[in-house]
Amino acid sequence: MGYKRLSKEQELNLVQEYIDGANVELLKEKYGFATRKSVTDKVKKYYPDKWEEIKQQNKEKQKGYSYKLKEIKNNFDAYFIGLMLTDGYVNEERGSIGIDLTDEDCISFLSKSIGKEYNTYPCTNRKHEYNGHTITDKKDRHRLLLYDRELLENLKRFSIVPQKTDIIQAPQLIKEEEKYLPYLIRGIIDGDGNIDLVNNHVGVRITTQSENFANWIKETLENKMFLQDISIYKKNTIFVVETYLTSNIFKIIALCYDQPFGMKRKYKKIREMFRDYNRNFFNID
Repeated sequence: MGYKRLSKEQELNLVQEYIDGANVELLKEKYGFATRKSVTDKVKKYYPDKWEEIKQQNKEKQKGYSYKLKEIKNNFDAYFIGLMLTDGYVNEERGSIGIDLTDEDCISFLSKSIGKEYNTYPCTNRKHEYNGHTITDKKDRHRLLLYDRELLENLKRFSIVPQKTDIIQAPQLIKEEEKYLPYLIRGIIDGDGNIDLVNNHVGVRITTQSENFANWIKETLENKMFLQDISIYKKNTIFVVETYLTSNIFKIIALCYDQPFGMKRKYKKIREMFRDYNRNFFNID
């Protein structure tokens, strides 16, 4: 395996490689050490006061991305939170969060924005129960997994927690984050929303198993985005928030679906439906 006693120059080289993001296992092999601790002890020797900071930086460099979401700073952050509230999941034991979608364009968008590759899993005709119905998945699924305990902790403020389906609470936003609410709502619609046509009226319907979350969506649409007469009711075990009011759909398009972003399918669907059935009300290219 080579020697374990290194010259000062070799130790400094090892330390610098670690600081630059080299994997501990590779450094262990390269410098002939038997344990990972032998490598990290060299770094501690030269940087005893900065060891924790350097260790964290090494982890960030190895995984190739850094996404913390301490605060919503842009439309992407808000959209990501909306999707995570509806389609995301948390594994506290592993320190990971994930999101699975059949819309590859949306997962690819998240992947490129964060800098983390996603994986695709072939259709297995998997069945699950939802609102009293058996649903069979007939499409490939695309999964983005992020391993970061700090991110996991930061997401708790937005009610993204383990086993959240039935217990989602209102996201706790600070005042400066409220201007991004339209794209948070867009993420929720893309995740658990449906766009359809009833009696020649385009509508948006959001479903959730959490009454508190349903109430928050209604209040946000009415009090923050100035929509009117949002309906909310319970069907079996599911709470439904919906609107078929033309002026409301106009505002949702203008505020939430004003540009291509994330999931193309629902962006295209709401705009085309609204254009086709309300030609004289709103002219969309």
